[in-house]
Amino acid sequence: MKLLVVAFMFSAVNGAKILSIFPFPSISHQFVFRAIVKELALRGHEVTFITPNPMKDEELKNITQIDVSAAYKIFDEFDMKTAFNLTSIINWMTSSDEFWVRFMSMGMDQELINNILNKPENSFDLIIAEVANPFFFGFQHKFKVPLIAVSSCALITPIHEVMGNPVHPVLYPDIILGYLNPLTDLSSKIKSFFVYYLFIPVFNFLVFPTFDKVARSYFGEDIPHMVDAFKNVSLVIGNVNPILSHRRPLAPNVIEVWNIHLKEPQALPTHIRM
Repeated sequence: MKLLVVAFMFSAVNGAKILSIFPFPSISHQFVFRAIVKELALRGHEVTFITPNPMKDEELKNITQIDVSAAYKIFDEFDMKTAFNLTSIINWMTSSDEFWVRFMSMGMDQELINNILNKPENSFDLIIAEVANPFFFGFQHKFKVPLIAVSSCALITPIHEVMGNPVHPVLYPDIILGYLNPLTDLSSKIKSFFVYYLFIPVFNFLVFPTFDKVARSYFGEDIPHMVDAFKNVSLVIGNVNPILSHRRPLAPNVIEVWNIHLKEPQALPTHIRM
């Protein structure tokens, strides 16, 4: 019995070495990513966090943060704060190619990220990356470990398509349009059809090939095509409130969670309660 007690006293907890890649310059997105990374670090995992918004938290002892806040300058230069109207969406699509090239090159040319790329293959046990930028899936090709892709909001239509989820411009209008329900009026349906039949070709013939070309210059010519890289993703997580979702059928490796970045509500102080 005493030996059993001693054995329990010396039981070990094995934390994973996790590379988390979330460089997109938007604090609203980062709130979700930071919540995930912080929780992983607090649970004993050793996390390397690539972010434009490093956290200042004394609780985080086993996290290495790589600051890519220079991405905000590129974001502002291209005015990527898209409003939900057709003109701004078209402008965003036509300028996204150059934006992504600048954005990806900015990140990869940083010395600290280059140092990660030069690490041995067994340096990480897991990679977590933003689903909207499969360029960074190239790190999975480098380290040969499982990859989890995360979205801070609902998935855009091109991602649903490559993951094998059903797409339909009326039943499941793209998140970029801001509609919460299946469309009923003719004008909304026309707008959604227009965006759908523009969005898919733009990604298939412009955005994904651009990712592919730049990725090969950093990760090597033998990496999978960016669309094929999604086939190696173990899990895709979308931050979606189920009450507001389109109730779309999803592939088994695509799940929706919500409010993962929100803390438990605290009771009001006694002196201000009614």
